[in-house]
Amino acid sequence: RPGAEASPDITITVNGTDDTVGPNSKLTLREAMKLATGELSLGELSPSECVRVSGAGWDLSLGRCGSTFSVGTFSDTIVFDPGVFPPGNPTTLHLNDALPVLDTGDDTVDGLMAGVIVDGVSGNFDCFKITSNNNTIKGLEINGCWAGVVIRDGAQYNTVGGSDPGEGNVLSGSLYCEVAIVGSGTNGNVVKGNYIGTDASGTVTVPNDWGGVCINNGAQDNTVGGSNPGEGNVISGGNYSGVRIQHAGTNGNV
Repeated sequence: RPGAEASPDITITVNGTDDTVGPNSKLTLREAMKLATGELSLGELSPSECVRVSGAGWDLSLGRCGSTFSVGTFSDTIVFDPGVFPPGNPTTLHLNDALPVLDTGDDTVDGLMAGVIVDGVSGNFDCFKITSNNNTIKGLEINGCWAGVVIRDGAQYNTVGGSDPGEGNVLSGSLYCEVAIVGSGTNGNVVKGNYIGTDASGTVTVPNDWGGVCINNGAQDNTVGGSNPGEGNVISGGNYSGVRIQHAGTNGNV
């Protein structure tokens, strides 16, 4: 499904605001991403966390809670409980380290119906890293990272943002680039509908040290923006450039 967001098999709902892993009463973003990538099984969750995992055509009464059942091979969508992450008053998640790498494909982190700020705090690590195909990061505010979203290692057909209202991300304050698309074979990715290097209003600059979107080291045929309504990005605040394309073989990017 090149360029398409897969229909979810599994929905994982985050209702915890800590950056922890371990059985307790709340499911955190880190735990949700470990579930989506198969690093964590349902049996490693508490019962109150496990009920935050749902899917069409299956139910938890079949013994999957408390078992080694993994949802990592499914198309997973991570969403946020709007009662904990109210859209009009966003809740901040302070990260202790980089989030788990999205390396299995067909996964989505979706803050569209909630108010979610992902804060890298120290700026010493990439907040989101994608190394597989057909993943989407949308509807989040991501700040204070080394890079907000990194797509690399041949990952293809991933989307940062979206063209519908609320699907764009707000990416700002990184020490490197807000979005980095890196390396040979890292092709066909799209960055659209985002505020990059600004606040959530798109009118106040929140600078980064390098650039808004960086494409380099042989990445090809990636798209920043688009001609359809809602696909354009607002890019500001880069100390060097808004969109930075460099190195031999980095061709066909628009």
